[in-house]
Amino acid sequence: MNALAAAKEFIEGPRVPEAVRALLDHFPVAALCAALAAAQGEDAEVLINALERLAEFDEVRDLFLDDSALHDFLRQGASSPDPRARGLVANLLVRLSSHDGSAARLVVLIELLEALFLVPETNTSEAAGVALIKIAAASCSSSSASPESRMAILGSDGGVEDCLVRRFQGRVKSMDDTCRFRVLHLFVELGQASNELFSGLEARGAFKDVLGAFLTDDILLKLNAVELMDKLGSYQAGQELFTRQGLPAQLARELTDPCCDTSVSLCVTRLLSSVLFRAPEFLADLLPNIGAPLAKSIATFLGSRDPSEKLCAVNAFGQIAAHPEGLGFFLRWSEVLGQLITSVASPQNEVSKGAMSAWVHVLSRHPPPTSPVVVNPQALNTDVPMDQALWAVAESKILPLTLQAISGKPFPDVRRHTWQLLTVLIRPKRACQSLLTANEIRNTLLDFSSEQGSEPRIAKHEFVQALVQLHGSLLTAFLEDHVEQLLLEYARQSPYWMPRGSSVAVGDAGC
Repeated sequence: MNALAAAKEFIEGPRVPEAVRALLDHFPVAALCAALAAAQGEDAEVLINALERLAEFDEVRDLFLDDSALHDFLRQGASSPDPRARGLVANLLVRLSSHDGSAARLVVLIELLEALFLVPETNTSEAAGVALIKIAAASCSSSSASPESRMAILGSDGGVEDCLVRRFQGRVKSMDDTCRFRVLHLFVELGQASNELFSGLEARGAFKDVLGAFLTDDILLKLNAVELMDKLGSYQAGQELFTRQGLPAQLARELTDPCCDTSVSLCVTRLLSSVLFRAPEFLADLLPNIGAPLAKSIATFLGSRDPSEKLCAVNAFGQIAAHPEGLGFFLRWSEVLGQLITSVASPQNEVSKGAMSAWVHVLSRHPPPTSPVVVNPQALNTDVPMDQALWAVAESKILPLTLQAISGKPFPDVRRHTWQLLTVLIRPKRACQSLLTANEIRNTLLDFSSEQGSEPRIAKHEFVQALVQLHGSLLTAFLEDHVEQLLLEYARQSPYWMPRGSSVAVGDAGC
C-alpha cells in the first residue's frame, strides 16, 4: 500500500486514535507531505483531507510543531501558487494554534501567517487571522504567557523592533482597500482578545488608522469602516478608547451631516450610547436638550418602521437611562417615553424583546424607592424624584403591557424576556399585588407546560423564586393554600420540576 491508498483508507474510516497510529506507523507525516507535493487533482485532495484530519489529534500536532522538515513543507505550501495549498497550510495552522502550549512554538511561523493573511482568498485569510489572534492571545495568557510570542506580535514597549504590528502599520497605507480593512479588523480583534494586547496596540498607535478610516470626508471609506467601528465599540476597552481620545463630540457631529448614510447614523448612535453608559459625564454635552443631534437620531429611529432602527433606539435608551441624568432626560421627553413604553408590546417581536431588555436594564439600575409616593405618570416634572417617576411609569404603564404579552405573545424567545421583565417589575409590593390578581398570571403561573424550551423555563422559575423571596407573605392573601404550597415547592425545585398528577390551576381567592 502506498501513501495515497493509506490516506484514502484513513479518511474513509473512523476518527479514532487507533486509525491515526495505523497510518503514521507506515507513513509518517513527512512522508504524507512528500506524497502531497507530487500529487495532483483528486489524489492531492485525498492527501490534503488526510492531513487536515490528522491535525485534529494532539499527538500529530506535536509532530507538525517539532519537525523542521514539516516547517519547510508549510512554508512551501504558503508560498504556493495553488490556492488550495495555501488554504491547507492556513487551516493546519489554525488547528495547531488551538493546541494547548503550542502557540508559543508557532512564533517561527508568524511571518508565514502574515503572508497568508494578505492572500486574495478570503477563507485562507480568515483562517490565518484566527491563528494569529490565538497566538497573540496565548502570548498574554496567564497560563501560557510567552515573551517570544508577544515580542513577535507587538515588539517591546517603546521599541522599534521588527514585529507583526509594526510591519502591518508600515504597509497599511499603501495596501488596497481590501487588505487595508482586513488589517484594521485584525487590530480591532487583537484588542478584543486581551486588555494587554489592546494597551500594546494603543501605545503603538494601531487604532489611529482604525479611527481615521471612519472619521473621514470620504463617504465610501466611511461606509466601509462602519463594521470596523461597530466592532471596536462592542467591547469595553474600545468604548473607553473613544472617551480617552475625546471622540464623542466629533462622532455626534457626524449625525448632523446631511449626507450621512443611515448605516453611519446607526453606527454612531450605537457608539455614543455605549460611550454614555461607560462615561455619563458626557451626557450634558451630548444630550443638552431634545434638539441635540443624538436625541434627534434616537427619535427618528424610534419612529421608523425598520426593526433594526427601532432596536438601535431602544438599546440607546437602555444604556443612557442607566444613569440618573439620562433617565431624567427620557422621563421628561413625553413623546419618546410613550413610544419606548409601547415598544414593549410591539407587533415586531424583535423590537418587543429589545424593549423588554432595555427596560429590565434601566429598572435594575434604579431600584424602587423604599417609601413610594403616588405620582401621576402623565405629569412628570423636575420636582418628582427620578426613581419615583420611573416606578410610577413601570407600575401603571409597563406592567399591564407585559402582562398582556403573557397571553398575547406565547413564543418561547419572547416569553424569556417577558418573565425577566416581570421579575424586575414585581419588586414593589403594590406591583406584586396587581400582578397576583391578573388573570394572565393566574392562568399561567402553575401551568407547568406553559413554557417550551430551556430559556423561558429558567426565566419563569427565576420569576417564581423572586416572587416567593420578595413577597412570600402576600401569597397567603391572594392564593388558595394548596396553590401557595405548590408555588413554594416549585421555587425550591428546578425549572424542569413537575408536580405529580394532573396540572393545577391557580385558585380564584381574592385578597
